[in-house]
Formats: sequence, C-alpha cells, structure tokens
Amino acid sequence: MSEGKVKRKIIFLIFAAVMVVAGGCGTDGGDTEASRDLFAMDTYMTVTAYGKGATEAVDQAADEISRLDQLLSTGNEDSEIYKINQSGDGILSEETAYLVERSLDLYEATDGAFDIAIYPVMKAWGFTDDNFRVPDADELRICSR
Repeated sequence: MSEGKVKRKIIFLIFAAVMVVAGGCGTDGGDTEASRDLFAMDTYMTVTAYGKGATEAVDQAADEISRLDQLLSTGNEDSEIYKINQSGDGILSEETAYLVERSLDLYEATDGAFDIAIYPVMKAWGFTDDNFRVPDADELRICSR
C-alpha cells in the first residue's frame, strides 16, 4: 500500500472515530436538565440535575431534603431535634442518633469548632424566631456551657 493511501486511511479512521464520538453527544429527546427551587433547613436552595432522568433525580433530592428538614428541624415542633432542644432528652430514631453521634465525633476532632449544641446561642441572637438582637456577654457565656 502506498504512503498516500495509508495517510488517507488513517485520516478517514480518525474522522470516523470523531463522528462516532460526536454523535454520542446528542440528546435522545429525554430530559437533560431539571431544576427546582425550594425552601428547607431555613435556606432557599436550588437543586439541579443533568442527564437522562434529571427530573426524577431533582424530585428525589428535593423529597430527601424535605424529609431531613422535617426530621432535624429546630423549628418544627414534630421534629426529633426540636423535642430534644425543648426537653433536654428524648428518644431518637436510629438515623438521628447516628447523626448526633457523628456530630459529637466531629466536635471532638475539631476541638469544638464544629458544635451541634449551638442552638442556645442561635436562640440568644434571635435567629430561631426572627427577633434579632445582640445578647450581652453574660448571656452568651451561659449559652455556651
């Protein structure tokens, strides 16, 4: 085979490979992007997914965020965390108990920088009921015990 034919064959194979790869980049008419705004965990957020099944993925993510918000909310009277914060004790589900246990591990690992017991401080500043104020030093000292 002549050198020219070999070069043409190589160029053709490269072109064919590029076309196959580029052809795979098209869409098949399925959803390729889905997005949903929601408010949970005292935060406005947008969940976005890309690719086939994006709408289902966004819906599942939003449902899970809402479920966790209901379970762990400090403002929802039915949540386990709300009840613990109000009474100081209670029975936790396995899932919440695991999360609290891991959080306490992180508290120790970060020398107290990560502290799940911050609720009294948040309450003193008014973040829990939108009555914002600056607490005095004594009140903060009591909250951080």
